[in-house]
Amino acid sequence: MGLVGADILSVGQSPSFEPSGGIADTGEGANPRNPVERDPLVVTIDGQIVRWLGADISIVHRVNDFPQATLGVAIARGFGVDNGADGHPAIAPLHEIINDGQVIEIGTGRDDLALDVNLFRGHVARRSHRNDGPDSASITLEHIGTDLHYLPRFTVVGQVRPNGDGYNAVISDPAAPIPLMVAKTLPAIFNLNNRPNCWSHQVDYPDVELGPGGVTGTMPVRAFFDGQRAPDGEAVYWSWARVFAYLFYVARRNGAGAGQEGFPGHWGDSERFFDWNLLDIIKDRELLQIEPESVGNPASLQDPWTRVLLERPVNHVIDGLSWWDALKATCLRAGINFAWEPRQDSANGYWHWGLRFFLADADPVARDGNRRVQIRFPSDALNTQQPLANIRRFADASSLQIAADYSKVRNSGQVVGGPNHYEVTVELVPGWPANGDWDVDPGSQSAVDAAIANIGSAGWSNKYDGSQPGNVGADRLVGRYWVLNTQGQFSAAQYGRLFGPFTAARYGLFDLADVGAGEGQGRRGKGFPRPRPFGPQVTTLQGTKRNEPEVEVSFNGGSSWVRANLSITVLRVDAAIAIREAKLGDFVDPSGNTSETFATAYIRGLLRVRITATLQGDVAIGVDRFVSTAGSLSQRARHRLYLKRDAVVLRREDRDGFGGGNSKYQGSGFPSAERDDFTQVDHFMVSEINGNDRVPHVGSIELPEIVFYEDRNGNPDFATGYRPGDLVDAIVAEPTATGGEWVLPLDTRPGERGAVIAALEWRYSEGTPERGGMAYNTRIQLEAQSSLAQFRQGLTFQGGSR
Repeated sequence: MGLVGADILSVGQSPSFEPSGGIADTGEGANPRNPVERDPLVVTIDGQIVRWLGADISIVHRVNDFPQATLGVAIARGFGVDNGADGHPAIAPLHEIINDGQVIEIGTGRDDLALDVNLFRGHVARRSHRNDGPDSASITLEHIGTDLHYLPRFTVVGQVRPNGDGYNAVISDPAAPIPLMVAKTLPAIFNLNNRPNCWSHQVDYPDVELGPGGVTGTMPVRAFFDGQRAPDGEAVYWSWARVFAYLFYVARRNGAGAGQEGFPGHWGDSERFFDWNLLDIIKDRELLQIEPESVGNPASLQDPWTRVLLERPVNHVIDGLSWWDALKATCLRAGINFAWEPRQDSANGYWHWGLRFFLADADPVARDGNRRVQIRFPSDALNTQQPLANIRRFADASSLQIAADYSKVRNSGQVVGGPNHYEVTVELVPGWPANGDWDVDPGSQSAVDAAIANIGSAGWSNKYDGSQPGNVGADRLVGRYWVLNTQGQFSAAQYGRLFGPFTAARYGLFDLADVGAGEGQGRRGKGFPRPRPFGPQVTTLQGTKRNEPEVEVSFNGGSSWVRANLSITVLRVDAAIAIREAKLGDFVDPSGNTSETFATAYIRGLLRVRITATLQGDVAIGVDRFVSTAGSLSQRARHRLYLKRDAVVLRREDRDGFGGGNSKYQGSGFPSAERDDFTQVDHFMVSEINGNDRVPHVGSIELPEIVFYEDRNGNPDFATGYRPGDLVDAIVAEPTATGGEWVLPLDTRPGERGAVIAALEWRYSEGTPERGGMAYNTRIQLEAQSSLAQFRQGLTFQGGSR
């Protein structure tokens, strides 16, 4: 590996290095291995080639993360780098040679420059020295992409929005360029509280540099907008496609906090950020123009990218994050993976870095999905003593460690959802013990007349008017506290009246069967005595907003009912209401059908109070809906229970064969906010089984050479070379003299194979002959598909309304 170091060459010196990448004789003996049979790695500092004495080089490309690299220097061999002039090393201290302002690149050094590959470009992140035996130094490099994470100007702050000029420009000339500005005071939260806050107008910027070599195209973007009306309709929802387009726009602008002023390079003309495929996917499928809610259930779509990118985020927050963290958070929630990848500019040969996005379960399309590859394993007919052409031809592996993890399989499951919600109309009973002023025998005219004559007296007012200081203790509840005996706390012995409508028989334990709830096959005694607070009705007056519980009063024994226009509080702890009127006894029948007041109707035994609201049942939705998939690779059931009490709901007026309560609105034709998540539970379980009924394979494979993004003949080729995100179908051994070919298939599920290449690590060590000479290999780290697919476990049901 040759060396030219501008920092250590004297004026007039000329570089001397072997074009083939071999190591010059430094006085310690020639290279014991033929340099033609290996891929040398070359390091450059600010464009000048250098060679590390006794170098250890490790480069790692991981899925969903930055590439990493380390350089090692054997201090015993000179504590520096060698310029190779006249075959003698020119030594310089490490701290004089390298600093964090330099651009350091690692690539191959082959005879043919057209076959070279750029493996890393970055800056110094850390420098360390060790003097505990084999003295050495180490330089840790950070990829140039980390600027997207650390530079303040790549912090996502505020919302990109049309200002007044931009808004008016759309109205006057929709085809004109639209200025967008950043409102830093507004946080970047997409679909806040599940409400649309995306501008319905799409802005398209022409002539934007989108690829290496001056490749330009149109940059589409959607902006934030939460006004009541946009120029061409109301504000719309963000989809994941729109969120990604927004992020690409921010990445190509001059910082996230400035106005739109063109699209300069991030770190200089030679180090631009590019997206290799995702923006093209979004543009080719015209996904920015499609409203998420217009496609129904995105999970039903056939195209995997359309299915993922048209889903609708809710409360997705990126405000205050670095651009990199915003991208990772968005990919995590959307279920998309990515990897950094270099591409060569055909015009000048320069290598550019960008992100390639892929779906772990997408079709094996070379550009935007998981490609499927196989890795050849060594045999006694093909080993490392064979010529390099044979080794490269078969991508021979030197070691293998792979494990199939059956413990991760989930081939059956159950969902335990929330309770059923029934809309009921139910009469309430007094929640205060019998009172001598109110509870008299309605069959005794004299007792009734005496009690009514007492209404309004000083003693009456002091006890029962809410505004009087004497209205304390049990007296303050009289006439005001009405309950449903859901727990048995209102016993007949304590609360039952001797006469009138509220005798002991009315204080039995409430049962859902009494209101047609249908649980326990409609039989009494199958419910649990427990608190059951009244909830909003299923019936609606307008739109899908549910009515609050409705309290009615009858002044004629239940023959007719009228809405109680009183100050009423529906309690949250149990099925009860509290009337807050100061002089409740003076409240007159508002229907005009009678002349009774609240108090006189009660004394005569004519007053009734009822409520129309929802009550919770006791049966958990989905608990009996067991789903299993036949043909699993696991020979036994591996079960999972999903607790989704807040997400899975059944809320109906009536359901044939089930019973939906006895609401007075049944069959009325009024709008209803019914919701039935049974179908969604089925879809959810099918999705979970499809996602988790797989045998993940994890492990690593060592290749006894450095294998880059290239074809089997060593030519740079990103369509065939190993790269993060590929699916390894199988490990294959070539036929041998003693046996035939054998295959270790990486079966993940019936009819499907594949372990994801989660990381590629290239390791190179240029040791001295006494230390064993050079060593180099490629390590392929495999992970389960599911670990990269980011299967989202949460239910996102919106419910259905008829």
